[in-house]
Amino acid sequence: MTPDELTPDEFARLVVLPEDHPDRRRWQGSAVFESRLRLHDRFVAGDATSLDAVSRADAERELGARIARELVAEHPPREPGHGERARERVLDLRAGGRRRSPGPDGRTRAHGRGAILALAAVLVVVAAATWVVVRPPERRVVRSVTTTERLALAAPRVTAGGIALEWTAVPEADHYDVVFYGSDLNEIARVKDLATPRLVLGPGALPAGLSHGQDVLAGVIATRAGDTIAASKTRGLRVP
Repeated sequence: MTPDELTPDEFARLVVLPEDHPDRRRWQGSAVFESRLRLHDRFVAGDATSLDAVSRADAERELGARIARELVAEHPPREPGHGERARERVLDLRAGGRRRSPGPDGRTRAHGRGAILALAAVLVVVAAATWVVVRPPERRVVRSVTTTERLALAAPRVTAGGIALEWTAVPEADHYDVVFYGSDLNEIARVKDLATPRLVLGPGALPAGLSHGQDVLAGVIATRAGDTIAASKTRGLRVP
């Protein structure tokens, strides 16, 4: 892609990339890209609300010259009198579109509208890119689980009856669930509605889904009226 092929869509994509991104670095030194980038930065900063009369006149002359070159390149002279129509189109554009009467081939008005639409498209793309850059991050609402520090599962402890699992109590919780996960991190067993923060796994009373000598992960969920209000990190253990 050459500087002359910098479309509004491509500029909008490049302007939001980091400066060291390979795609953006390829455009470093491009007069077209750098000039549009300066206009974009001034628009974002909001400190250049207007141009003085001299700068505005220079900008209008430059714009007219560039559009004139594009029109001549697109429609080279093919018959006598074509140069006059091209000059009339240039004068129309430099006059701000006040002269709208079509030439003999009816194309003056179409070219004037096309140039205006192209400039409008650039402004829309720059505004959209600016909104992407400066808009604040969206706030995401988490409804249920709070921080894990509220509920901590202690390391499994071997006792005479098997393996004891104990965890910190959550004052507003009315029940606890102990969930067991397999090696693929899918749930394989659950002990529900425990009233106290303790569970003992014994060889003769294992929950359905657990077997002797099985390596699993265990975690605790605190609930209130059936809703989860806190969750612990998991710990590994071997089923007795």
